Amino acid sequence: MVGVAGRSKACHTCKERKIKCGGEKPDCANCVKSGRLCAGYRRKQAFIISQYTNTSITQSGQGKLQSAYESGAAPVLLSRWRRDESARPLSSSPYTPGTRLSQHRGPSHSNMPSSISLRNVSRDQFLAFYIDDQCPSSSLRQAHLSKHRKWLLHLASISSLSPALEHAILAVSTAKFGQKCQYEALASQSLPLYTRGLRELQRAINNPISRCDSQTITACVMLGMYEFSECPGRTVGGYMKHYQGAMTLLQLRGPGQHVNGLAHDMFQVLRMHTVYQGLRQRQATILVQPEWMEEPYASKPKSSHDVLLDIFLQIPSILARMDTLLSIPRHQDVVIGISDLLTSCLALDEKLKSWFLAYQSATGSLYWPELSTTPSITDHPELGKTFPVSFHFPSYAVAESIVLYWTVQVLLHAQICGLRFKLFKRSQGAAETAEGVLLGTATGPSGHQAEWPQTSARYVCQSVEYFLGNKFQNIGPGSILPPLIVVRTCLSALPKDWTRETSWINEMIGRIQNMGANLAEHTNI
Repeated sequence: MVGVAGRSKACHTCKERKIKCGGEKPDCANCVKSGRLCAGYRRKQAFIISQYTNTSITQSGQGKLQSAYESGAAPVLLSRWRRDESARPLSSSPYTPGTRLSQHRGPSHSNMPSSISLRNVSRDQFLAFYIDDQCPSSSLRQAHLSKHRKWLLHLASISSLSPALEHAILAVSTAKFGQKCQYEALASQSLPLYTRGLRELQRAINNPISRCDSQTITACVMLGMYEFSECPGRTVGGYMKHYQGAMTLLQLRGPGQHVNGLAHDMFQVLRMHTVYQGLRQRQATILVQPEWMEEPYASKPKSSHDVLLDIFLQIPSILARMDTLLSIPRHQDVVIGISDLLTSCLALDEKLKSWFLAYQSATGSLYWPELSTTPSITDHPELGKTFPVSFHFPSYAVAESIVLYWTVQVLLHAQICGLRFKLFKRSQGAAETAEGVLLGTATGPSGHQAEWPQTSARYVCQSVEYFLGNKFQNIGPGSILPPLIVVRTCLSALPKDWTRETSWINEMIGRIQNMGANLAEHTNI
């Protein structure tokens, strides 16, 4: 009998569906036929910690656990226990299951629970796998990752997940687990979890209270990450909808609500997305407004990476001003506009130079060259490799900042060279006019200046091998993809023939897609 305590022999999936179960093992016929994941027949267990437990034995066991975590030998573990508030408190220890992740947010002083939810444990195991894939243990131990890359670790500290965030986490986690372990049955379950997450997110947005909760915007970002990795619609539209929705929620909350905690993490994540989405839209975003530049950092100073993003966020407004100039009918107004825009670009370039000098002074060695070992279809028996030398970095955090710096250089120097060339051409055609007087000192870009964008573009390409290394798992390919797309777009607008380099970039983007970023095929700037 299904649903009758003590008599039902059905699997847990059939129990939830309230249908008759055949009892086949290891998977029942109903689940196999319907394509569902059979949850098995194992009964739920509850572990009750007695108040009379020998404390000396407990402390010795915790001591062994502590040494294992400190050595880094223990695997990623998470636990979100349901605590019985009526139970007598037990002596707590800062080293509980989940210590490895908890050490990034301070020691936990919660009491040991009297019961464990199998649902929570299963969910947390999937989340642990996903976090380890996105934030590899070796990188965390060696402090390779920037602070803005560690936001996933904070999900472990949430005692109660909202339905939207829970299903978003399960969707991305099961998809990644199924992909890594080549378990198609599990990977196929990620799409129903994703659609359920969409429904729960809509419910949360419709509620005026939960709409402004930090978990709601986090769920929106997580569902966007699912679109990035799985791209079920084979289009960038789904990802863009999640990004736009998250930005709308960000505006509703206001800059003062993103000072610390998970809310600040989401602000940082959306800043990274916005610098590239602004290039696609060619217009300034709200994040360049003074209140959004300052208020979220009221409780903590900006890092060097944050300052670099401040500079990057100015590029879309430059592109918007360029588009406006092209629509002005009067030539003299165009010339004045080009001169003003060139002045703004040169001022921003000075800020970029100052940032680099300060970062180099604080960091020391930034990168070094090594012979490339990555084969490519563009390799030629006579010409050799397209990029025979690759760059390596002292840490992932340095690599990410320097590649972002080169990406800004590509965009900014391309605009500077283009504006100088436009002024030079107009000065040649207006020597005897009032416009010619304005352009009397205009000169075209020198040969050295014309190569600035090309040099920075090559540097980005020479960094790809480092990011695609196995030690960074999935975080590396996802980070280098946007700069590669920027470089590909800029090379297409530069003089000379860049067919070979563009083919190499397309090959690398294809590899990134095969590594789990299915949106790569449909993304452009």
